[in-house]
Amino acid sequence: MVNGSEPTRDSSAAVALPAALLITDARSYAATLREVVAAGDVAIDATRLVDIDTAGLQLLCATRSATLAAGHGFSWVAESPGLRTAATATGLVEALGLAA
Repeated sequence: MVNGSEPTRDSSAAVALPAALLITDARSYAATLREVVAAGDVAIDATRLVDIDTAGLQLLCATRSATLAAGHGFSWVAESPGLRTAATATGLVEALGLAA
């Protein structure tokens, strides 16, 4: 991975994303996020996220979709300006469930 870190679960059970979520990271993050979705409700903390590309956005959209399809809750603990900018530029704010 470019940034050398996996998403982590903090003490509040949120998945903390790293500073970058790029196409080079998507496969390894996908495996981790699938496990999180299988476990139940998903909360994503994107506070540290600075750099995200369309593959990263697609992964987060797919994670949200899979979570909701499984009947679990999905929420954002926090978002970052980088996430907001990328989601707005690609028209994915609603698909990601970000606050308006």
